[in-house]
Amino acid sequence: MKIDKKLKKAIYADLEARKAKAHFHGVEHDKDVAEIEKEIEFYECGLKGEVPQTWIERYCEEVDE
Repeated sequence: MKIDKKLKKAIYADLEARKAKAHFHGVEHDKDVAEIEKEIEFYECGLKGEVPQTWIERYCEEVDE
């Protein structure tokens, strides 16, 4: 399934709601928010034909060793 504007809007609305809930409860690093943000980053990098920055940081150091 491809992501259309309606689905993308729902994903970002869910992300913002989870951020607001975490903020309300005083949770600084919410695991659900972090997971959605990573998934969005991965998706957006894939659209550009790139890899996420965290992969470059993690794996390029190991390859260089």
